[in-house]
Amino acid sequence: MLADTDSQQGIFVRSLAFTGVNFWLGGTVGTLTASDPCSVMISESENGTALIAVSDPMRMRTSLTLTRRRPVAAVTPAPGTLASAATGSTLTLTFGDLTGTSGAPQQVAVRLG
Repeated sequence: MLADTDSQQGIFVRSLAFTGVNFWLGGTVGTLTASDPCSVMISESENGTALIAVSDPMRMRTSLTLTRRRPVAAVTPAPGTLASAATGSTLTLTFGDLTGTSGAPQQVAVRLG
């Protein structure tokens, strides 16, 4: 368990290389920092890639920034809601307006560094 508080709940399942975090408020859990409430799921593959899914179940975010302290070499396919992505020793994803996504996950594929 990564977190189990009133503000965040998160798990890491090593055998699946899976991280899941619900940010009820913005904050930090493990290597993830979210600017605002959101749900985040990350699945890493043995081939050196990861899929990051970010959603706004409240359907209220007009912007959202997610930072992961993990080296990332490149962002490959990304949704149109992704306004910017900074790679390197830390990955920073900035999403624009998520209110029109009906809470659907916004999937970003990355090549780990």
